[in-house]
Amino acid sequence: MAKPKRPKTGKMPDLSNATPPALVDWLGDVRDELKDLKKLEGFFKEGLLARVGDDKTVRGEVFSALIEDTEQARFNKDLAIAKLTELGATEDEIAECYKEISFKTIRTTKN
Repeated sequence: MAKPKRPKTGKMPDLSNATPPALVDWLGDVRDELKDLKKLEGFFKEGLLARVGDDKTVRGEVFSALIEDTEQARFNKDLAIAKLTELGATEDEIAECYKEISFKTIRTTKN
């Protein structure tokens, strides 16, 4: 049986007649494309950064890029636990700081 054609992007597709197997195949296709596009994005970014020197703005015919050095703070869980332990917090008190969340995951693999 032929795989149904995946809807085009741009607007929410009509999924009213989509079967679960077709949705799984489309989802897998999209994830494969995203993986390939992410890799391609990395190549283009590397190429751009290797060519721009001190330029901070690059204008193409369609898009412009602003290149900036950026910092981002990350929470160091292991250090926080060590500090809390050092301050005398018990494992139970530290465990109270955790928030459990639940959500659905969908893993796709090629058959």
